[in-house]
Amino acid sequence: MDLVPKSRRDDLYKRLMEAWDCEKYEDAKAAMDKIAEDYQDKYPDLAEFLSEHAWETLGVYHAAPAEHHKRLRTTNMLERVNQELKRRSKVVRIFPNPNSCVRLFSALLKEWHEDWVYGRKYLKMDLLEKFEVDKRTQQDPESDSTKERKITVV
Repeated sequence: MDLVPKSRRDDLYKRLMEAWDCEKYEDAKAAMDKIAEDYQDKYPDLAEFLSEHAWETLGVYHAAPAEHHKRLRTTNMLERVNQELKRRSKVVRIFPNPNSCVRLFSALLKEWHEDWVYGRKYLKMDLLEKFEVDKRTQQDPESDSTKERKITVV
């Protein structure tokens, strides 16, 4: 965003969001290439940056199903955890020693972990398992597609 004037940032942001919202990697890559091409004459630094580095932001297409893309490309989950830890540590104001801080944060993170494992799910692992199976069958088309594979997600 720093490579374009403020007056053009909204347009660039919309176009980047359209690229990142594509269902397939090829479509997203084509959209990024089109953005770079369109800005080539007026903002060559931006076009060069997009040509060389835009593909790095598209790694999520190879890592997870489309339903997970938005949650994986944003930092909302990390920001929320950090915000909660900060809120809880402000109440204490001064920790008597480093171990007391570690105990508080460990207890909070353990509670959140249990909630994510047994309560609300941030990502649906069954979709990830299906994505992995589909990815493997596409890579190895001669494998027996009727044979069911069990994937352990860590």
